[in-house]
Amino acid sequence: MIAFTLSELLNALSQALISTELSNHDYALVPKVTGEPVVSGDTAKFLQKWQDLSQDTTLMATTIKQVSTSSREIGPDCLFIPLKGERFDAHKFLAGAIVSGAIACACAWSEAEVDAAMIEVIGKEAWAPIKAKTIWLPCPDTQWFLGVTARLVRAKSTAKIAAITGSCGKTTVKEMTAAILEQAGQTLFTQGNFNNDVGVPLTLLRLSESDHFAVIEQGASHLNDIARTAQWVNADYALITNVGGAHIEGFGSAEGVYQGKSEILDRLFALNARPEASAANTASAASTAADAGTLLAADATGIGIVPSDSPWWPQWQHDYAKQIASGQLLSFGEANDATMQVSAIKREGMILSFKLISHDERFPFHAALSLNTLGNHNAVNAAGAALLALTMGVKAEDVVLGLSKSQSLQGRLTPEHYACGLTVIDDAYNASFNAVLAAIDTLATMPGKRIFIFGDMGELGNAAADLHTQVGAYAAGKIDLFLARGPLSELSISACQQVCKQAVSQAASPVASPAGTTSAAATSAPATSAPASVAGAASVASTASATSAMATQALHFDSHDSLQEFLREQLPQWLNLAANVSSENKPAPAVTCLVKGSHSMHMEQVVVFLSTWAQEHA
Repeated sequence: MIAFTLSELLNALSQALISTELSNHDYALVPKVTGEPVVSGDTAKFLQKWQDLSQDTTLMATTIKQVSTSSREIGPDCLFIPLKGERFDAHKFLAGAIVSGAIACACAWSEAEVDAAMIEVIGKEAWAPIKAKTIWLPCPDTQWFLGVTARLVRAKSTAKIAAITGSCGKTTVKEMTAAILEQAGQTLFTQGNFNNDVGVPLTLLRLSESDHFAVIEQGASHLNDIARTAQWVNADYALITNVGGAHIEGFGSAEGVYQGKSEILDRLFALNARPEASAANTASAASTAADAGTLLAADATGIGIVPSDSPWWPQWQHDYAKQIASGQLLSFGEANDATMQVSAIKREGMILSFKLISHDERFPFHAALSLNTLGNHNAVNAAGAALLALTMGVKAEDVVLGLSKSQSLQGRLTPEHYACGLTVIDDAYNASFNAVLAAIDTLATMPGKRIFIFGDMGELGNAAADLHTQVGAYAAGKIDLFLARGPLSELSISACQQVCKQAVSQAASPVASPAGTTSAAATSAPATSAPASVAGAASVASTASATSAMATQALHFDSHDSLQEFLREQLPQWLNLAANVSSENKPAPAVTCLVKGSHSMHMEQVVVFLSTWAQEHA
């Protein structure tokens, strides 16, 4: 971590508090609507306490070299920030943190509350000396305190910092971008799912003086989530992977998702405002701006990147016309007008190959690439990562080498092949609507028997029924077997069956089907009928032929146990049948199971079951 003094911290806290709208529920760093700082009673109280502390010059020179939110992870010269959650309050561990070596503690409890709690735990005599040797930093809210502290460390960093968000794919693009940047210099990047209003500041607090680059992932489930964390990150560059059907319940609508994700651009452009360009809002705006001498320099910061294949691209073009004209907002995707265009996508076995070409002379790049990964959509992810890294100053050869070294993360289209002939693709980390469709597309390209094991998508609000219906319709004809868990996925099964039945009817008319021919669509799914939107959703699956649609079987299960029991009974039969299938005298891959679902569905349990079964039957 980049060290700072207590004087620097108190100055940062004071400035943030004055410019923050305080309420009983949210101490987030959101500027006041009026833009005028107002010192309320509570604000004045804390400002006075910090002012009193600042009178001690020796105290103010104290250097903080570590910040921890865990009393079990305390090192030398450590500041302990106790966070409060729905089920815990780390203020209860203040004494333990101090005993472990913390020299300073942030604290949202009053002095009387701290004394009472600590005396109850360790006794009055033991507490008195511990309390006396500690630097106490009172604050209105410790999570807010954490964010301000992280912003201070970020401000002291000289690293080029990129922020990434999106409805899905943000972790993959983050990993790809970091792999590229690491070829050019030391790079910090978000670990795991540390992308919320606790994870983001903890990631920033890992910044060191040796870091040349940082890639910060920012997640969101409500409006203003990104606006809040973006004020801690203060990114130099930003990328939105996509805007899709994720967290609609929290955002309120698809438009809300767009607005929420675009908050990352709003903060970026506010920090890097440019003179207004007169170029029109067209695909050639950047070149027009270049002719006018207003195009942003290649080494400039403040560049945002969005997906040109997104249905929201026209809205970005409208809302950020000035930034497009000045070359400050770029794009990536398969579209011809994308700044970084991907083409010639194809997959052979586990190898995904494609071509990337940059249409912006400031960031030249033209290469044919091959990655050891699943999912054609990852070619588009690579285009975004490549463009982001190029804007941050890396060379073309760093992009090629970095992408070749990037690897899939566990739970994100991670394949595992077993000797018995079973392939398990673990995509169970989470499930947004767009990611589910991409998973189905990936599975559809696999040889052999293709089984999609699906758990409900979460946090979709009023759109949940319609989106689950669309998933079922989309899967019809693309895969061989659709197995589902969860109440909402009953709609997916019903939609898949309905599309299959429609395909059967279309195939049978006007010529009658041969005697004895029946639909392969399952008849054992629940009687839950799909909503009226299934007719419209069926159009999503219009590319599937009638004959292939008839081959998709769909089954719903009430529990993991019943699903796993079905798999236990059927896997030997599937594998024995598939073992007899050959192509060019080579055994075909037998069975591929792709598992996907939201966190709450715990579909990783199915992955564990399949892996264990496969190892036992090797």
